[in-house]
Amino acid sequence: MTLTVPPPMTTRPWAILDFCAPEVSVFGQLVNQTNTGPASGFFGTANTAVAIPFMLRSNLTILKLGWINGAAAGNNHCIAIYDASYARLVTTGSTLGSGNNTLQWVDTADTALVRDTLYWVAYNHESITVDRCTTYGGMQFGTCALSGMLQQAVGAIALPDPLVPVALTQARAFPAPYALVTAGLG
Repeated sequence: MTLTVPPPMTTRPWAILDFCAPEVSVFGQLVNQTNTGPASGFFGTANTAVAIPFMLRSNLTILKLGWINGAAAGNNHCIAIYDASYARLVTTGSTLGSGNNTLQWVDTADTALVRDTLYWVAYNHESITVDRCTTYGGMQFGTCALSGMLQQAVGAIALPDPLVPVALTQARAFPAPYALVTAGLG
């Protein structure tokens, strides 16, 4: 058996993972066909988390999680990654949005994710104030449901462990969550 080791990363040892990219989630595939992209908007219902399933093509380690703030950043955001059984693996915790129209990163515990495994990325926001976050708005209910998007009325900003999602009751705006990752072997 031969062990293949990738060449060393000489320019940067990290990458940005877009959870809404078509190669990562069905949501990303549908968004690219039905939407022009994220824009400063509002989150549909305060403290009602939304989650989409995703899968990776290679092993990765999450270093940070983030989102794009809207034109009037503020209020608290929370992102978490869950496994297939909705057990929380890593979270940003409640974090105040800071910096208009910019990508905001939150350091998290380094968390290894394995390729070809179902995971969920969940996002919650405590406000429906316009322009607090950047979302894929204007999504039709069918598009959201086909993507596997689920929701949970959390009642607070912190995402729970475990997540106990239910089927969508209406179309939801979904933020543009990102992760700063390092590549693993394989």
